[in-house]
Amino acid sequence: MVLTVWKKAMRLEVSIPDQLYSEAQRAAAANGLSFEAYMAGLISRDVDSSGVNDDNVFTPEVVAEIRAAAVEARTGNNITLDQFRAEAKLRNAKWQGNHLG
Repeated sequence: MVLTVWKKAMRLEVSIPDQLYSEAQRAAAANGLSFEAYMAGLISRDVDSSGVNDDNVFTPEVVAEIRAAAVEARTGNNITLDQFRAEAKLRNAKWQGNHLG
């Protein structure tokens, strides 16, 4: 599927799989938007990061982990700054190994 969006003198053409196109059409309809408005909104939110709520980009697993951590923090089950830094260093190394080879 090739998506072409015209706005004033600008033209954007993107190739996406038919399945993804169908899912995006359904998401647009579910939000009461035209497909073009939905796609423009996605691009705008991605490009303009000022004050944007990024909750829609987290997977349900990440959201669950964040919520669980918030509950633990409220109950006083916290870690020290040094423990946090050590954990962050391990996770960063793991991520880099998985994504940067």
